[in-house]
Amino acid sequence: SIYSFVVEEDRTLTANFQLQQFEISAGADPPEGGTVTGAGEYYYGDTAELIATSNTGYDFINWTDEEENVLTTEPVYSFVVEKDKYLTANFQPTNYVFPVNNFPITLYPNPFRDYLNIQIPRNYIYAKTLNVEVYNMTGKLVYHKSMSVRQDLSINLTELKPGTYTLVIVMDRQQITKRIMKLNK
Repeated sequence: SIYSFVVEEDRTLTANFQLQQFEISAGADPPEGGTVTGAGEYYYGDTAELIATSNTGYDFINWTDEEENVLTTEPVYSFVVEKDKYLTANFQPTNYVFPVNNFPITLYPNPFRDYLNIQIPRNYIYAKTLNVEVYNMTGKLVYHKSMSVRQDLSINLTELKPGTYTLVIVMDRQQITKRIMKLNK
């Protein structure tokens, strides 16, 4: 950027500049969760647009930077390039559920003989379907049913032997687990 010379005559000199280029790198976590497009070299001041696309069986969660700060929860992330960056598109398995201990459902009667009723408060009905699973004490699945969400549901457990079971309800990726007991007829 410094040019020295001996002046011997009139001269016109031109200083040439170009914008700096920066590397925008991106990856998926876990790698099998999805793909990322838009990474590459950009000039200072350009707008980079990265796009995260989920693979089958995965959902996009968010974009994070090198320090694991969440940048956005949208799969398309646009920003003005000012320096080199490495960004991560985070994915999770689609069937991931969040355990909820204080979900206010009512099971009755419990203990039961043939039918178990499930009552869900009206203000908690926000999903279209729910899955009901019943496991025996050895962890074997002995009952499964997907049903439309309503305030009052009833499941027929006539075929179960008397004993203690674990009832698992999954609704909109929230999982509620309760103990139930079947009595002799």
